[in-house]
Amino acid sequence: MGFLSISFVLAQKVDSIMVEQNGDFVKIEYKIVDSKPGEVYKVRVLCSINSGLNTELRSVSGDMGDNVQGGKPGYFVIWDVLKDVDELKSAEFIVRAELVRGIADNGDPGKDYELTAKWAKKWFYVGPAFEFPGSRAGVMLGIMGDIGVSAIFTFGKYAIDEEFPIAVGVTETIDDYLEGKNVTPITVLFTVRIISRNSLQMHLMAGIDKTRVIFLDVDAMNSPFHEEKVFGPAGGLSIGAGRVAFNLKASRIDPGQVEKEENHDSWIPISPFNYFTASLGVRF
Repeated sequence: MGFLSISFVLAQKVDSIMVEQNGDFVKIEYKIVDSKPGEVYKVRVLCSINSGLNTELRSVSGDMGDNVQGGKPGYFVIWDVLKDVDELKSAEFIVRAELVRGIADNGDPGKDYELTAKWAKKWFYVGPAFEFPGSRAGVMLGIMGDIGVSAIFTFGKYAIDEEFPIAVGVTETIDDYLEGKNVTPITVLFTVRIISRNSLQMHLMAGIDKTRVIFLDVDAMNSPFHEEKVFGPAGGLSIGAGRVAFNLKASRIDPGQVEKEENHDSWIPISPFNYFTASLGVRF
């Protein structure tokens, strides 16, 4: 196999990862932080091979899978490299340990903790969504396992930055311009689960937001207002407890992404840059 460049990434509940190459085999040692006898973990080993995407290793043996017992001082996995790849120049490893059954305060296996495995399978989410400023309403949908994807669709009136100094005379026409106009922002978010404990699940969310912004053209001869499609980064947090889940998303629009037409350098955005969306719904 030749010389192999190896690195690793620490994951939640996993610490002290050590990687050792021995011929065509790679040994991955790790510790599960604060694990206790009687706890059961689901352990996955992923690898970025030759700077590629992270994929789960197949030809592995040792402390991995759905039934890894807690309480040990250390764990290890052996990877038979050449069964999975023909050539390996570099590898970056990720070890993930998810608690699926814990122990009660008296040290016995706790039935309450067994709910972790049950609720970790409640991947689907649906609920109403409300975005502000602008007082828009819509729906949020999601598929949230260890990793997942969510989408938010809202509909409602444009928001105008009340602190923006609009020229005299323009303030009398902005309401007329917005009469009957609505905006439909769309957000796509990728999710990753960071906490899974009993019926409590927590996910980080990150993605992109698409909406429309109102611009003021201070040099306009006729209507000074223009609507333009813009994008911006979005992120948030999803917290599920039992059947109920709460989601909060924040996004920042970048009006500078708009390719303005010739002789329209005087366009100034008068819509807010920051938006927030809250959703309270059910998971099943």
